[in-house]
Amino acid sequence: MVEKYEQDGILPHYATEWEEKFRKPQLEETLIGLYEAQPKLFTNLNTDQKKTFVRFLDLILDSNERQSLFPILDEIIELDQEEREDLAKLFRTTKLNRIIDTIKLIEDRYKTYYQLRDLVFEPSLKANEVGHLQKVIESHYWFFGEHYHLVTAAEPKFEEALRRYNYLLTEKDTTTEIEHQHKLKEMDIFACRQNVLADRIENIVVELKHPAVALGNEQYTQVDQYLQVILKQPEFNASNMYWEFYLVGNKFNTSGFIERQISTNKNHGHAGLVLSIDDGRVKVFVKKWSEVFADFEIRHKHLDTKLKLERDFLANELQTAAEVVVSVQENTAVQPEQVTLPKSIK
Repeated sequence: MVEKYEQDGILPHYATEWEEKFRKPQLEETLIGLYEAQPKLFTNLNTDQKKTFVRFLDLILDSNERQSLFPILDEIIELDQEEREDLAKLFRTTKLNRIIDTIKLIEDRYKTYYQLRDLVFEPSLKANEVGHLQKVIESHYWFFGEHYHLVTAAEPKFEEALRRYNYLLTEKDTTTEIEHQHKLKEMDIFACRQNVLADRIENIVVELKHPAVALGNEQYTQVDQYLQVILKQPEFNASNMYWEFYLVGNKFNTSGFIERQISTNKNHGHAGLVLSIDDGRVKVFVKKWSEVFADFEIRHKHLDTKLKLERDFLANELQTAAEVVVSVQENTAVQPEQVTLPKSIK
């Protein structure tokens, strides 16, 4: 029944990863529990009534008014004592499960944050760009935004990236030849998400640089080459496709090039913005790692404050770079691997 509700659009759409990961399972568990206790609640309802009932449950579960469900349900059906006890237990345990899962996820995000910070700022770890920094971000690209799907990481060329991108959006495997001098370039991280509420497809491309590399015109040109390929390809450029490119490193070089680009674009009101075109549909950012970490602290501050996490405990003892990579791939904050095409299609 729950699967059918999802197929028919009865279940609500959730705007954030947090809601998708925690509110949705709670709602599904509650629907299953209600159905087991009293299946006639779900009979003879038309589509609009189903949507109203399900969204009402979702709102109640997300509030502090769960106890209100009992008198409301009593108005609809007669629950015996055993059914009441089953439902009471269901509401208690689903909320507790979600709380536990949320705390664990936030803890693992902070652990990953501290470990990545060690890779960037501890020269003794001798972390490199591809084998360490990139491996961490491949598994934890939430550092650059919530609820993205990883399309490619590291090796695939642009034609393979476009093939995977089309498959992610349409579930059809099609190959397209790209005619561009930079088509053999390889993006470190390419991810996208479909924002249902805003009816837009949001994409990010991340270029990571070794902590010892100072960012300047040469590194910016590399990102600009990715941008040129994407802007020339129609499949990447529907009016509802938005692109953000990130160049990330420890510091800027002494040429002043990056600072001048940021100063020129400061009127847009976005930190680190160096280019904004097509009414903001395409943006390029240059960020220091310190700014990426500051953004993380800001985004998670309210959760950290509410849960009062033991931050010193989460900051593990210094590990080797290889141990960090293994560790961050084994926690609950890991995101799905890059898009894979059906094996039957070559």
